[in-house]
Amino acid sequence: MDMDVQSKREPRAPAVPAAEPCARLRTVEGPLEVKASIRALLDRLPDDCTIDDVLYHIYVLQEISHGLRDVDAGQAIPHDVVRERLRQRWNAE
Repeated sequence: MDMDVQSKREPRAPAVPAAEPCARLRTVEGPLEVKASIRALLDRLPDDCTIDDVLYHIYVLQEISHGLRDVDAGQAIPHDVVRERLRQRWNAE
């Protein structure tokens, strides 16, 4: 896209509500559910969205899904543990 055209676009608010994708992605298991999730995402995006907008939101949904799977598998580090590790590291320097 031409830089002049892109710079003239008005910034817009995030198109996808933060809470909904997390709850929906936990149920995505097969191709039909994935297609339904993508269709729902497209319905929530503004009509003038770009391919980059769509790809970005798909990427975010995918990363949220991966993170939720990690949490469900017990492979996530609790917030309190991360905070304590960072505190110890900062105090050691």
